[in-house]
Amino acid sequence: MLLKLVPNNSAGTVTTYYLSSTGTKHDEIDFEFLGNISGQPYIIHTNIYTQGVGNREQQFYPWFDPTAAFHNYTIHWNPNAVVWYIDSIPIRVFRNYQAKGIPFPNQQGMGVYTSLWNADDWATRGGLVKIDWTNAPFIATYRNFRPRACYWNGPMSISQCVIPTNSNWWTSPLYYKLSANKLSSTGTKHDEIDFEFLGNISGQPYIIHTNIYTQGVGNREQQFYPWFDPTADFHNYTIHWNPNTVVWYIDSIPIRVFRNYQFKGIPFPNQQGMRVYTSLWNADDWATRGGLVKIDWTNAPFIATYRKFRPRACYWNGPMSISQCAIPTKTNWWSSPLYNKLSANKLGQMNSMRKPRHSLSERASNGGLL
Repeated sequence: MLLKLVPNNSAGTVTTYYLSSTGTKHDEIDFEFLGNISGQPYIIHTNIYTQGVGNREQQFYPWFDPTAAFHNYTIHWNPNAVVWYIDSIPIRVFRNYQAKGIPFPNQQGMGVYTSLWNADDWATRGGLVKIDWTNAPFIATYRNFRPRACYWNGPMSISQCVIPTNSNWWTSPLYYKLSANKLSSTGTKHDEIDFEFLGNISGQPYIIHTNIYTQGVGNREQQFYPWFDPTADFHNYTIHWNPNTVVWYIDSIPIRVFRNYQFKGIPFPNQQGMRVYTSLWNADDWATRGGLVKIDWTNAPFIATYRKFRPRACYWNGPMSISQCAIPTKTNWWSSPLYNKLSANKLGQMNSMRKPRHSLSERASNGGLL
């Protein structure tokens, strides 16, 4: 579907393109485009519902002006995965993990819908910015819709649409998973594990922003509010990375786990050595309230203080280290069963910390599952 969004002040509006069945226990796969005031970026909002239950949102800023020209928005849905594409670039994958107890939409046919509606109770800055009706009419333009799908003919289609035949092209191995090219869109195939601390105005809390990149691909953000004032005293921030898992700790309390599910097709960083970096940089195009709040340079200089860095790691000596660092020896202490998974006590600490008062958002891929 080619789509050009509402230009200029679109705050409070939501333009949509989505798949949906009907009823209270419906399935749904969403592209939603949250409008903004002139000069501020749209937010691309994706979600997926199974049997009437959603709460699987992920949001993105476009890397282009979606009001200036048409762009191609594609929802690819097959028995193994749902992939959201923009101009043939995948921005999100939701894999079928029904075997792990995670619902996946594969029991109902869905139709295609589009809309442009008033959502100013939530769409722009959480509902703080309302629609300015003096700018009406609000016009989004759709064209060149091209469905390539299995025809829904009732419950018999549940099995008919998954049979690997030439007609069911979506069941071929080519569409089971993304190619290496699709998984490295930037061309810089680096691995990265992040702690980032997003500043705020006085009296408002920091946001602790975590992410993980594999072969140049991130989009596995999770964010948290700290349960302390991180400016009042020093706190210990630790990244524990071994062949089985990545764990982010604050003061020995785990706040996030990203497990190695390579056998399920989820990339995990274990083919490259990594170094430690620190920085303090200007990110006022996105860091605070999506870029609405800019740096007040009258408060400069901005000083963060680091101390007592203690690396305990496997020395990277080229590709041979991929296997050497994973051998379970006393020297490779990180490979012992003690560090393969969190203890019941540590799991309890993390679950307590991740209650709504601290956990701000979770945008991790399914590789973040415990």
